[in-house]
Amino acid sequence: MAQLDNNMEVLLRQAQAKIAEQQALLEELTAIPAKVASVTSVKGKQVLLSNGSVVPMPSKALKVGDCVQVAPTGMVVGTLPFDTYGMTGTVVKVEKDFWQVAVEQGTVTVASTRVPVEVGDEVVMDGSSTVIMLKLTKPPKFAFTTDTHVTWDDVGGLEDAKLALRESVEMPYTHAALYKHFGKRHARGVLLHGLPGNGKTLLGKATVSAIAAAHGKRTVPGAFIYIKGPELLSKWVGETESMIRGLFEQARKHQAQHGWPAVIFIDEADALLTARGSRTASGMEHTIVPQFLSEMDGLEESGAIVLLATNRADMLDSAVTRPGRIDRKVYVAPPDLNATIRIFAIHLRDIPVSGDNMPGYAASKLFSDAYPLYQLRTSKGTVTFHMYHTVSGAMIAGLVEQASAKAIHRCVAGGHKSGALCEGDIDAAFEGVYLEHLRLSHRLEIEDYAERHGVKVEGVAKIQGAVQGG
Repeated sequence: MAQLDNNMEVLLRQAQAKIAEQQALLEELTAIPAKVASVTSVKGKQVLLSNGSVVPMPSKALKVGDCVQVAPTGMVVGTLPFDTYGMTGTVVKVEKDFWQVAVEQGTVTVASTRVPVEVGDEVVMDGSSTVIMLKLTKPPKFAFTTDTHVTWDDVGGLEDAKLALRESVEMPYTHAALYKHFGKRHARGVLLHGLPGNGKTLLGKATVSAIAAAHGKRTVPGAFIYIKGPELLSKWVGETESMIRGLFEQARKHQAQHGWPAVIFIDEADALLTARGSRTASGMEHTIVPQFLSEMDGLEESGAIVLLATNRADMLDSAVTRPGRIDRKVYVAPPDLNATIRIFAIHLRDIPVSGDNMPGYAASKLFSDAYPLYQLRTSKGTVTFHMYHTVSGAMIAGLVEQASAKAIHRCVAGGHKSGALCEGDIDAAFEGVYLEHLRLSHRLEIEDYAERHGVKVEGVAKIQGAVQGG
């Protein structure tokens, strides 16, 4: 009987153990799974998680950005053996206790960061978008990465424009004592306006080289901060304003590092700094223009000289172009005959040519009457509008490029390993460019012609045909 009781007791204990085992398995299967969260802050032995809970520091020390498993009881029960990454965006605002990041879906407010970041940085957040995990390295968005190597001598013609820029931004450094004696300083900003292709960007590059030389230096990456106005426009609220701040912040860094101001060159400025009240579809000028004005008013500290370039100066907001912000307004005129000779000489200087006066030959051919484009009926009578009325530095560069191609093709066809550009190559290039111009519209050039000659154009008739000779 005692043996039977002992067997029963053993069986009972085994059954109890089995029931306990099954109960534990049932609880494990029906338990709420551990949640995943990111560590957003560590203060002593307290850990703040992205789900808003505060838990004690577990035995394994945690750091900001760690991804942890949180039990239903609120305790950290483990860490994932890898970092988690989520959306990528651009930092648009930095405050003491938070960061704002522009992402594709809008703007995210981030509570913490693993790495130091500033406005304009491209970053990667964790899976919960509460911690900045990484900063993506990239070159400055709005800067040439090499020296410009352009001097005033590389700019053909434009003597008045070069003089205005030298007086505005170079001579205040080369004659600092004299300017101080007269109570003058370098210009905060200069407006370059005129038809496309006449050297506004080239003038900007030469300005950078001149400022660097005035300080006994050479241009460096970041000294010429070049941006086209439309490239700054963004569909996300506040991002354009942030990028404007980034331009001037980049200039401040250059000033601090090198001791001389950078040049912020905004091409097609009318697209960015449109006059308020112009009733654009988005109304963006009501926030973008004030942000730009705010940065311009702080140029004493920003270490920047602003050059605005446009062919529609009348579209700019008057508060931008007023004295004190834009101190000089410089018209970048199309080249005349003498300037055209100098520009041809610059573009031909590294090309073998036959004859001693190829620049003069090319310029005189361009300014002949051999290439008519339109008959204009004006308030002062009918005039013929020729190709030389549309001349620009870009056109001259294109003519030299095509003439060089003709010379190379001629040498290859003749089996020659060397040769020189001749007048025939120039003639052939002119024929091709003229035929191209017959197919183009020259509305801006005609408007500029009418304004410079003080006439009103009442009718335009395009001339059809081939080259007339010359």
